[in-house]
Amino acid sequence: MGKSKVEPGFQPDPVAQSNLTPRLRRGMGHRPGPLPPIVETTKKLFGARRSGLSGNADLSAYVQNIRDQAQTQRCVGAANARVMHVCAQKLQFGAPNFDVPYPSECGLYTLALEEERFADTPMSDQGSIPGLLVQAVTKDVGVPLERDYPEVDQYPNGVVPDMPAEVLAKALAMKVAAVHTIDSDGTNRVDDAVQTLLEGFAFSMAIPVGSQYENCNSETPVGPAQGTIFGGHDLAILGVKTVNGRRLFLNAGSWGPTFGFGGWVWLDESVLSDPRASDFLVWTAVPNFQ
Repeated sequence: MGKSKVEPGFQPDPVAQSNLTPRLRRGMGHRPGPLPPIVETTKKLFGARRSGLSGNADLSAYVQNIRDQAQTQRCVGAANARVMHVCAQKLQFGAPNFDVPYPSECGLYTLALEEERFADTPMSDQGSIPGLLVQAVTKDVGVPLERDYPEVDQYPNGVVPDMPAEVLAKALAMKVAAVHTIDSDGTNRVDDAVQTLLEGFAFSMAIPVGSQYENCNSETPVGPAQGTIFGGHDLAILGVKTVNGRRLFLNAGSWGPTFGFGGWVWLDESVLSDPRASDFLVWTAVPNFQ
């Protein structure tokens, strides 16, 4: 397919990255770009915004285990696979049910890369653009499943292989019916994020990663990145609570259970209102399993 014109995204500091211990050389991989026209505002899902909205929502029961993208740059695939899986469980069963097959993180990553490649040129493990993932799974194919396309810890020589045709043929087992975005800014964006979760929808988003998020090892809420930026990272958001007037958002991480607290991170609301945060996606994934 033709190559899209995209912005370079959050660029990691190579000196800072080289100074990290091996445990902290995390895979990231978010690159920004436009969302396709098919993506509509969440206002069409939920109606008018309710300012100052607060409350508790917790979708963590829909998570069977915290996953690890290892040294790959597939965070866009990882975060959005998580959100799709939560949605598919809710639509099919109305409750957590891990019989619902998990979307393939590597498969979603590959589809996004294929949207921007030149002809048959090799695809490098360089991260991907959420808008191109949306374009791929809504226009061309369904959602590839992990049972058909397993995850890997690394790509040999940094080359991502093409998606096998037989995997694409099976991707119709899960279809994306709609994609919406939280398109507001500042405090309004936080209000819309709370409303999204209270309505029972998880969502993905992207942030620049600094040392506070990179080194998180407790339930202490993380704030916006300051100083050195290690890279751009896509996150899955599955809950919200209000503590001392601050709205805190629950991130199911993609760096394994030793990160954060058991693989989870609390984000202060300022992370969401930060102008650098982007690509807030709410998926409606419809299961059609055989």
